[in-house]
Amino acid sequence: MDRFALRTLLALLLFAFASLSDANGQDADVFKVDGRIPAGAILTVPTIDRPTRIEHNSAMLRRLDGQIGELDRRALNLIRRFAEEAATVGGGAVHVATLHLLTADGRDKRLHLLDDGGERVFVRTVTGGAVVTVPRARLDALASGWDRHRDGGVSAPVPVGEIVDLPGPYVEADIGLDSRTVRDRLHGGDRVYPKSGLTRKLEEERLWVRLPGGHDGQTPSGVMVWVSPTATWRIPPHFNRVLDELGLIACGADNADNPRNVTERLQLMFDAIENVRARWAVDEKRIYVTGFSGGGRCSSMLHLGWPEVFAGSVPIVGLNSYHRLDAQEPGLVIPAQVGRPRGRRMDLARANRMWAFTGETDGNRYEMELRQEKLEFDGFEARLTTVPGIGHDMPPAGELQEAVRWVDEPRRAALEGEAEAAMAALVKHDERFGAGGPESGEARASLVEITRRWPWTEGAWRAAARLGYPRGDSGG
Repeated sequence: MDRFALRTLLALLLFAFASLSDANGQDADVFKVDGRIPAGAILTVPTIDRPTRIEHNSAMLRRLDGQIGELDRRALNLIRRFAEEAATVGGGAVHVATLHLLTADGRDKRLHLLDDGGERVFVRTVTGGAVVTVPRARLDALASGWDRHRDGGVSAPVPVGEIVDLPGPYVEADIGLDSRTVRDRLHGGDRVYPKSGLTRKLEEERLWVRLPGGHDGQTPSGVMVWVSPTATWRIPPHFNRVLDELGLIACGADNADNPRNVTERLQLMFDAIENVRARWAVDEKRIYVTGFSGGGRCSSMLHLGWPEVFAGSVPIVGLNSYHRLDAQEPGLVIPAQVGRPRGRRMDLARANRMWAFTGETDGNRYEMELRQEKLEFDGFEARLTTVPGIGHDMPPAGELQEAVRWVDEPRRAALEGEAEAAMAALVKHDERFGAGGPESGEARASLVEITRRWPWTEGAWRAAARLGYPRGDSGG
């Protein structure tokens, strides 16, 4: 079961168990097939309104099917507790998802979920028959899995190449900076950071995004998180060319600036990533972070603290590490700003690339040069450019873009290897089964396996086409 499926199922169970009695005693027969609750169901985005089945373990094919999650009979039974009969669907209601009730004999009864912004959400059959409602407040618990933001949902399309605020409602990140996480990931140096990262209220925050030029909504994109030193989030235009070239979605948050406590700043970066994931396909191995000044320090903390999330970083005129340094003034020290990663985290952090920037007259230059030397000595792939003629300023766009390309290079190389492997697997498939559509279950399983192991490659697309998924046939 993929990430969205797991989260949807958990959210459904939480939302369902919140009530122990049927609403008004109504029997929501709309959820039954031939008088019985089916064995399971699939939630899909609204643009997928054809019958669908769970026949594979390919995340790529599931996304092309528009699948959001899976529900079992128990969850469906509990959902019925909240249902109330309704005469008609409210005016202005928008089709936000399709619920496919799956029967053992292969039938697929479909229900539309429609939202008019009121207190209850409508559920009706695709033929326009019986209508019931469920409380909107209960369904809000599904936001992390039941995604009303993707194409066809309630949010307007986001233009490419422009900085826009991310439409709400927002979902909280799986990673939360509670006291245990802060202690485990950040403490251990000379600084003790606030343990209040979870005090933020997402409904009061403002997240931003910039989709790269050419973004198609299907092929997973990389992500570049920008940690701003100011209250207003605007990733500098210096990055635009390389974001478009590499297909990186930029994201971040307002009010994640230097005056805010560090744990909340870092928490908002995880929230920004989560809300990008909720709307678009993301390559989890291509998530990077950059920032300026205090934001640069935060980017290095994320690199060191969560190397399983961030595959690289570009800190600008600000760099933290776990080293205690001798200051320029005799007898003084520059404190270790973060704890030393341990075990596997250290191995990952060393392997992930970092390219930092300082200026010739930057007040942080001395500290940054020492930290880069220490990191490099410890086996990190860490570079530092000291830009002549500037101080605490942004480096030239060309140099920044070169740094981002270098940080992203290992993943791009891996993607090229995956593309070659997928094409080689397709050739072997053709030698065994022929180049047409699958004529046996074994041939079909072979094509599905190509999409599972090397998703979104040219070979996977060709395999998907033979399985009946032409390009452009996607849920969002």
